[in-house]
Amino acid sequence: MLLAVKGLFGKSGCTRMVQGGYNVVLRAPDSLEAHFRDTIEGGAWLNDQELAWLLVSEAPGRVLELENRVGCFFDRNPDGTVHQKPFAGQRFDRTVHKGDLTGIEIVNRLSEQVAATATTVLEEVRAVELLHDHGRGRVVGALLLDQRTGRFVVAQARATLLATGGGPTMYKIAAPCHDKTCDGIAMAWRAGTTLMDMEMVQFHPTGLMAAGSQITGRCWRKACAARARTYSIRRASATCCATTHAGSAPRGTSSPARATRRSWPGGAPRKAACCWMSPIWARSS
Repeated sequence: MLLAVKGLFGKSGCTRMVQGGYNVVLRAPDSLEAHFRDTIEGGAWLNDQELAWLLVSEAPGRVLELENRVGCFFDRNPDGTVHQKPFAGQRFDRTVHKGDLTGIEIVNRLSEQVAATATTVLEEVRAVELLHDHGRGRVVGALLLDQRTGRFVVAQARATLLATGGGPTMYKIAAPCHDKTCDGIAMAWRAGTTLMDMEMVQFHPTGLMAAGSQITGRCWRKACAARARTYSIRRASATCCATTHAGSAPRGTSSPARATRRSWPGGAPRKAACCWMSPIWARSS
């Protein structure tokens, strides 16, 4: 097995930036149905509901796998059970985390599992094109570029997996790592793959575009949730109310709030960076 990494193995990508955690139902009174409902509402009912249910229903098993097979150790309650905190439009405390370093914990443990296998890892090597067997109509590998030497490498494979991340860096205002360049999506498209839901772009990490500000998306979503319980948020052509769930508001609420002018007491910055999943908001207002 060959693993080509755009940056340094276990050190690059966006997962290491994740502070929040992983939403999962572990105990009553929470339920899969409630988690599913929160997920659909957070996606403004645009979600593929079959995929949303698969995500919700598989989540408990994946947390057990991360702990018992991969070796992740999430924060605990005094009685030894996994601690779950309120987060992002969830009506129950269901976010499993490792302090504010959840992404680092998961990536480090997964990297150790890969290192324990016979996998060959190529660092700072990115794929630039998929290789085709036109006679059989299938992909048989990839053309790689070694960024350290500038040389091309041909990797032949019976199966090729693309896991290259999204591409918000195409927008003027975005703050992800520079590994996220949409190159995997472009390679798949050139190989004849049908792309879908291209308007759904995640901007991560999030932040506030204001002079001298270092406010993160997490702080901003909590502020939005607190204020939006009383005050409505004006969006393009409609008025929507923020989540009434405990904790912070989801990005679908907080991002339009920071990208549009609000009627909140004390005012707010007139221009703000946006991180909602729709490109219509991915610019300063």
